[in-house]
Amino acid sequence: MTSHFKFTIEACEADDLQWEYKGSQECGAYRADWKIDLWGGAEREKCQKDDPYPTDDRGLWFDGKMEYLTIQGLVLHHTATVSLWVKPHGYGTLFSSSRRDDPDFAQTNIHFGITENKLEYSDTYRNALFYSNLSVEFYYW
Repeated sequence: MTSHFKFTIEACEADDLQWEYKGSQECGAYRADWKIDLWGGAEREKCQKDDPYPTDDRGLWFDGKMEYLTIQGLVLHHTATVSLWVKPHGYGTLFSSSRRDDPDFAQTNIHFGITENKLEYSDTYRNALFYSNLSVEFYYW
């Protein structure tokens, strides 16, 4: 499944930083419906410093300090693929996923990022930690 979200530059309005994806799939007598909600930062109804910047026809821009996107309703299959196009300016998280309804959500997560000029993948559910053999070059696409 590939999702496409249209981002437009507007003044910071709470409605401008909320997106929704609905879908359904039928297989014989079975039907699955889903809804995925996305919003900038922690609070859905407010524009704050943790919101990413929508960039016209390009997507969202994160400054690497406090911005993030909250995604609710997305369930990743164990064979899911996540791909990113980044121009890294330093170490940090590229993607992380944790269950917010889990009291230990800060302790159990999947993380993909850049550390010590290497790509790092960690899965604390399964006690897995991997580093790439290749070095990451900063300021290059």
